[in-house]
Amino acid sequence: MQVKYTGKSLEKIKIDIQNAIKHIIPAKIKQIGLEHFDNSFARQGFEGGVYLPWQKLKQTKKNKGKAILIKSGRLRRSIKGKITPGKVIFSSDVPYAQIHNEGGTIQRNAMSRLYIQNRTKRGKNKGRFKRGTTSGRGYTTGAYTIKIPKRQFMGASSKLNRDIKEMIQTEILKAIK
Repeated sequence: MQVKYTGKSLEKIKIDIQNAIKHIIPAKIKQIGLEHFDNSFARQGFEGGVYLPWQKLKQTKKNKGKAILIKSGRLRRSIKGKITPGKVIFSSDVPYAQIHNEGGTIQRNAMSRLYIQNRTKRGKNKGRFKRGTTSGRGYTTGAYTIKIPKRQFMGASSKLNRDIKEMIQTEILKAIK
């Protein structure tokens, strides 16, 4: 008795697996990673295996009910994925991304200003600074420290690794079939 295989040739399977490894899998890793990091903003915390909610904002009238780390959405939109041979790199080009992701302190030096910033006296912008300055006595501010709590939105995550492993297994099985 002879058994005849009528499926894909081994050469075709090899080509399909190589294509998946070089093109399809990195693109899907990038997509899964970007969705995972974007979900940190939606969930207001980081899922790194264990869900870690972000420290709440100090309650004021101005920020009551507002989402943490979302004022303009610039930080959330800045997360990019770059596909390079053998790896996918996630980064953000926003200057304040690292301090918010890792936490830390910012040291501000004393400053002197030799002008007075004009303020709007009437209307909806009352009290806000308007363009232009008036020379005057000026003012000085002392040195101070700003403490930024850690609110991680990017980083190593066992949940992300698990999702990527499942996707890779699925893609390899598709290439074989």
